[in-house]
Amino acid sequence: MVDSSYSKQADATLLFTYLPHPGTAFYMGYADTFQNVDYEATATPEYASTSVPSTSTDRQIFVKFSYLLRF
Repeated sequence: MVDSSYSKQADATLLFTYLPHPGTAFYMGYADTFQNVDYEATATPEYASTSVPSTSTDRQIFVKFSYLLRF
């Protein structure tokens, strides 16, 4: 049974940046999303709601490198 209350979501993001000199950057990070769903409460595709967003629903690890080319 789906609870008729509104959904809640919490996000946690961690980002590290390294700038060795102007025009060059290296980024590395982690993101995690929590929602107030309880996947264990029912065996049907309909999920029950909880009062706090404590179920992790999405995790990402990302890396980006940026370099400025001058001609």
